[in-house]
Formats: sequence, C-alpha cells, structure tokens
Amino acid sequence: MLIRVGSRGSRLALTQAELAAARLRGPGIEIALVPITTAGDRDRRSPFGEIGARGVFVKELEEALLDGRIDVAVHSAKDMTSTDTDGLAVGAWIRTQRHNRRRLAPRRLSALDALGMVWDVRADRWEAGLHAAARYAAAHGHLHPAHNYQDADGFRLGAWLNNLRARASTLTAAQQGLLETLDPEWNPPWDRHWQRGLRSARAFRAEHGHLDVAPHGDAQDGHQLGHWIAKQRESASELSDAQRSALDGLGMKWGPASARERWWAEGFSAPAAYRDRLGDLEVPVKFVTDDGVKLGLWLHNLRRRYRSGGLEAVRIAALEDLGVVWHPPRGPRRRRAGERAGGHETAGTASGEALRSA
Repeated sequence: MLIRVGSRGSRLALTQAELAAARLRGPGIEIALVPITTAGDRDRRSPFGEIGARGVFVKELEEALLDGRIDVAVHSAKDMTSTDTDGLAVGAWIRTQRHNRRRLAPRRLSALDALGMVWDVRADRWEAGLHAAARYAAAHGHLHPAHNYQDADGFRLGAWLNNLRARASTLTAAQQGLLETLDPEWNPPWDRHWQRGLRSARAFRAEHGHLDVAPHGDAQDGHQLGHWIAKQRESASELSDAQRSALDGLGMKWGPASARERWWAEGFSAPAAYRDRLGDLEVPVKFVTDDGVKLGLWLHNLRRRYRSGGLEAVRIAALEDLGVVWHPPRGPRRRRAGERAGGHETAGTASGEALRSA
C-alpha cells in the first residue's frame, strides 16, 4: 500500500513531513514524500493579502488532496487557515488539543466545545456503534453482520463488532449488558460461521417444527442448512458441550437418519418448488420431478398415513404450511397439473416408499 504525503518543499516542512511519515510506516505500507510549491513559496515579496485570499501556504496542498494527487498533507500550525475546507479534515492538531486538554485555557476549551469538539473519541465511537447495532438488530434479529458490512450512514458495523469481540474482556459490565440486550449471543463461544448455521437451524425449526432437512435442501439466508446439519452429526464428538446443548434444544437427532427420516427429508424439499410453479400441490400420483424425486408417490403415501392416523402432528403441520390438501380432487385437473409442472409420469403402482426413480 502506497501513502503519498504532501508537504511544502522547505527544509522545515520536509522534516515535519518525514516525522509524520514515520508514524504511518508499517508492514506493507510504503511512504512517498511529495513536495509541493505554494503561492507563498513562489512570491516572497508581496503582502499575503495580495497573493491570495486564502491560505497562501496551504491552498495548493489542499487542491492536491482534493484532486487525489496526495493522500495526506502535513502543515505547520502557523500556516493553517482559521476555517475548514469542504471535503477535508484536520487531524494532528485536533489530536494534540485532546492530549493537552487539561492544560488548555478555559477560553480555548469553550471555543472548542462550541465547535462540537469530541474529547473522548472511543466513547463517541461506542455511542455511534451502539446505535448502529441497535438498528441492525431491530432489522435482522441478531448482531452477526458480515465482516465488511456498512450501514446506510457508512458506519462499519461488521468490523466494529469483530473488534469488540476480540477485546471483549476490556468491556465494562454495562457495555456487555447493552450488547446482550440486543443479542444475547453477540459474542458466542464459537466462530461466526457456526453461529450462522445455528441461526439458520433455528429459523427452519421455528417454521417447520423439526430439523429433518435433506443433505442439499433448504438454503436459509444463503446457508445450505442440510449440509451443515449433516456435518454436525458427522463431527458430533468434536463439538463443545455448549454447541451440542444448543442443537439439542432444537430437537437435533444425532444418530444416523433412519430410512423413513431420509425418505421424509428428501421428499420435503420437492413440494415447495412444485407449488411455487403451479400454485397448489395436486400432484398426479405417478409424477416424478426432473431430478428423479417421486413427488406424487411421496404425497400419496403421506395422505394415506394421514387418513389412517399414522402421521405425526409436527409433520401434518409442516405439510399444511406448504399447502398440502389431504383430500385433493381427482381426474383431468390433476393430470393437466402434472403435465404443466415439468418432470414426467412413470408407470407402476403407488405402493412402497422408494423415493428416487431408477
């Protein structure tokens, strides 16, 4: 990364610029000093008022900043103007005033206060971050935005929260409490990727009442939930007690899925696509999706279990949420629906529970 530091070309100015550049240098950071000749340097005889109406020793430096020819300008305090330039901010001088606050004369303190001086930058940033966090939590229900997330005001909330997690031990009890009010798991004892999976699992459980998700089914918030749940089962011995407890609270089944559970999970991912395309789930019994799911047979067998009283209440609720009708109409309407939905019909009877076509 290259940082271009602009300065007047005088010996004193370049010495000051080099001192400032030394503070900016670091791993991967290259500094380039850029001498700039100002109007005051070119004309040493005329009164300043005749040379220019504003900052005869800083105007060209400010223009270089605004034009993007330099990234930082270093001034002597004696050269600074008394008013701000739109698009630019004074840095070192303000930092010095903060450092010398206890030694400043009362009239200077009052003058700076009147300008809205922020004396405690960290406290001010905390307030700004807390307000941004509250807005995000109200909109999303959690405090786990992407690392590069910025809100509408340009506040880098993702980075701010990550920094707080890294130094959580330095936060006061009051600060911790405020963040926990917004999201009790703002700083969980596991990484943010696992937290994202847990959040997706909770959303699915709240909507469907179970965690029977096909291995490649149900993308929650861009998260492939079925794959994530399968991975938790495979690595159960590596999970912490807290992680297992969180999943137990959602009704996680840790053992290998039974044939019936696999049958349910694989079939459950297909009806929504059919419904979204045709507006109902009146599927011909021999209908098979393009990827080989025997959707018609799957629904036929579930309806048969429902009528015999053998279908669990949680699955009845999940299917009704999808729009399953337990006693669908028969005849041409269902056949036409099958023809419009894509997929195809197979020969054979509606018996057994095999889900995939050969």
